[in-house]
Amino acid sequence: MIIFKKKILKTNLNYKKETIKQSLIILGILLIATAIIIINKVYFYFLYLPFLILIYLLFLNQKYAKIIEETKFKKQKEFIRLFTYFEIFIYNGLSVYTSLNHLSSFTTSLSKNDLDILIAQIDEDKTIRPFLVFGESFSLLAIEQAMVAIFLMIDQGSNLRRLSQFSLLFEKITLEHYLKEAKKKEQSFGTLSIFPLLSAGLITIMITFGIMMSIGGLLSGG
Repeated sequence: MIIFKKKILKTNLNYKKETIKQSLIILGILLIATAIIIINKVYFYFLYLPFLILIYLLFLNQKYAKIIEETKFKKQKEFIRLFTYFEIFIYNGLSVYTSLNHLSSFTTSLSKNDLDILIAQIDEDKTIRPFLVFGESFSLLAIEQAMVAIFLMIDQGSNLRRLSQFSLLFEKITLEHYLKEAKKKEQSFGTLSIFPLLSAGLITIMITFGIMMSIGGLLSGG
């Protein structure tokens, strides 16, 4: 699973457990396919085993890509939830540093590590870098821009202009996210309607494969 290492790490899955799991699945596929081929004595089907594994690897590639996208989406949603509190704290007169520290009580495993690193780094690094690194972890340009606005609150003071700048960016992030969420829900309903067709197609392929194996067995026996 080395070829998928970067992707697996981005999914927040345990790399070691996922590697063992997928290796066992691939081994199982090979053993079952080998047993079927030997029982039916259609040895030329061994030529198709690499293609079978390739198909499964392509499936894994799509699976991990989907999990990564889902994780990004959930993290962006968490940013909105957390920084709704942040905005309230700021408008109530708390400093940026104190407000960020208060967010630790509301965070989940999705962004806890990123937030802890940000809080630790801004004690030592007074530049914009810690804010940019934190913003980049959410994979959305508007969030990076919002973090720049937060840095400017520290660097130039939490005046009304800086607060308004952050609020406008935050409203943009929130609106875009919920529009995406609505679109995802709409697409998921469309996907559900395709499932019966996919099931029918899969059954057809399985029946065809079974017939081919039977014919191959008869020919070999003959």
